[in-house]
Amino acid sequence: MRAAYARVHAAGRAATADIEGVLVSPMRPPATELFVGVTVDPSFGPVLALGLGGVFVEVLHDVALRLLPVDAAIVRRMLGELRGAAVLGGARGTRPADLDRVAEVVTRVAGAAAGLGPALQTLEINPLRVDGGDVEALDVLVVTS
Repeated sequence: MRAAYARVHAAGRAATADIEGVLVSPMRPPATELFVGVTVDPSFGPVLALGLGGVFVEVLHDVALRLLPVDAAIVRRMLGELRGAAVLGGARGTRPADLDRVAEVVTRVAGAAAGLGPALQTLEINPLRVDGGDVEALDVLVVTS
C-alpha cells in the first residue's frame, strides 16, 4: 500500500489528496515491546532475532540470535539471555510478561517464517506488544522474493 500524499496549491487554495489506501488501528496503552525478526543468512539459512522492541532494539543492540527451527524452550532461553530481561518481569507499571505465552507466539512466528521457504527474505515484528498474557503484533513487515 502506498502512503497517502497531498499536493498543496498556491496560498489560499485548498489542498487535494489522492488516497490509495488507509490503515486504521486502535491505540494501545503502554506495555512491554519486543522485536522479533527472521532474516535469511546466505551461509546459515533463516536466523531468528529476539530482543526488546521499539527504539530499544536500535539503541541497546540487545538481541538474542538462533538458527531456525526453534521451539518454545529455546525461545524462553533467548528471552533470559537479554540484558533487558528484567523488563519482562514488569516495569514502570506494566504487567509481567507471561513468558510461556510469549515463547509460544515467537515459536509460531518463526514457524510461519520458515514455512515461506526460499521465498522469505525477511520478516520483522516491531513491536510485538506484551501485556501479561496478551501478545499482539502491532507492526509487521514481510519481504519475499
